[in-house]
Amino acid sequence: MPEYEKSSFASKDFYSDLKKNNLIHILDCNDILKILQSAYYKSHILPANVELRLESKPLQQGNVYIGIVSSTELKSCHDEFGDALFLENIRDFIGIDSIGKQKSGKRKNGHNREKEKVNNAILDTVEKEPEKMLARNNGITFRAEKVKMLNEHTLLLSKASIVNGCQTTMCAIRSPKNEACVLVKIVETDDSWDIAHAANFQNSIQRIELDLARFIRPQTVKSSGFKHGVQIPRPNSPFDVLSEIYQPRVAYDEIYSVFIGLFSSSPNNAIGKNYTEMNYDLLEEFQEKDDNGEETFKKLFKLHEAAELGVEEVKKIYTDGVYAPLFKRFWQTENANYRSFITILAACGSIRNNIYVQQNGKKDFQAINNFLDQVVSIIENHKNKFVRYYQLAFEVVASKLIDLKDEDAKIRQDMYEVMRKANFKPLYMILCLKADGDPIIRN
Repeated sequence: MPEYEKSSFASKDFYSDLKKNNLIHILDCNDILKILQSAYYKSHILPANVELRLESKPLQQGNVYIGIVSSTELKSCHDEFGDALFLENIRDFIGIDSIGKQKSGKRKNGHNREKEKVNNAILDTVEKEPEKMLARNNGITFRAEKVKMLNEHTLLLSKASIVNGCQTTMCAIRSPKNEACVLVKIVETDDSWDIAHAANFQNSIQRIELDLARFIRPQTVKSSGFKHGVQIPRPNSPFDVLSEIYQPRVAYDEIYSVFIGLFSSSPNNAIGKNYTEMNYDLLEEFQEKDDNGEETFKKLFKLHEAAELGVEEVKKIYTDGVYAPLFKRFWQTENANYRSFITILAACGSIRNNIYVQQNGKKDFQAINNFLDQVVSIIENHKNKFVRYYQLAFEVVASKLIDLKDEDAKIRQDMYEVMRKANFKPLYMILCLKADGDPIIRN
């Protein structure tokens, strides 16, 4: 600044005027660091102590407290702790249904679409009839390791999280001008997943999503991604500017689908998502040996990044010709399920390991870990080879679907059934045969 003040730059008069009126504030590295630290805590660290002020004295029965909380108090909590309030929730805030987005063709899948409609109804009540919010809404549930009464109307919650009610909370605080109240239940326990599972069981959450939340959910993948320099898209984050500069982005839905396929008895479950097909013994071992899934997610980020390169290569080749109609339907679908199936097929082919025939279909976590290590090694050392395997995997899968000729809606339905029931073993063998004769892979 002293050097600038000695200069004769044209902007100096403007600068001098700002300085004279005390309108300049300098943010140095320490200030920026504090902002980023605060943002990190609000995204990734479970709140240590939450003071929750209730509208009346709570009822208490054993380890359960029941009371009424205002939208103003919820907003205050969110301002202080951010999305860390929802670290143990089943999902993130899904959002509000936007007519503009629907007109632009950016349609969400039906499940999220219905949830957005519910969120619109909640927000409509808060904005137009806030006095009816308490009567209409089922409320929210906090899980806290310890609960302490500070006074008649205030509870101190240690290591607390909203395990049910993310949508209600976020809708309630979006209308700051109107005061609304909701029912709140606080459960004192260190078993967050027992409470989260039970609290959400009656909601319109798919059974598999509910059962898997203990092992993989948006919050855990985002936290792992942050530590490994990978950004999971998230609106209004203080890290967005930094992310645009240097962090690659990955799509959570595709990571989620690949995860399901790998931890199921068949990769087809990446499409069907049936909770009975999940290998829960394998998931328990995964949680025990890879706390928070950080190492596993790191490998899945690498796999997804390489698969995205495969998608771009396929786009260059198959946007015209016999595959074009199928290509359009396949890649414009809002679901990541089909792409995840191809990613898994390409991964198996690239290292010549059909992991689904190991040990009579019974995989252990070490087998999964070794499998991903080998795939990542191929990606890091021979990325072009993996991309070629992805292209060939698309061709193998497309060959099963190329004869589907009917109305578009019927084709989508048939695609789902064919893919869900496809026999993975012959697809894998055909891929290997095509790769054996492929000059790019052989070289």
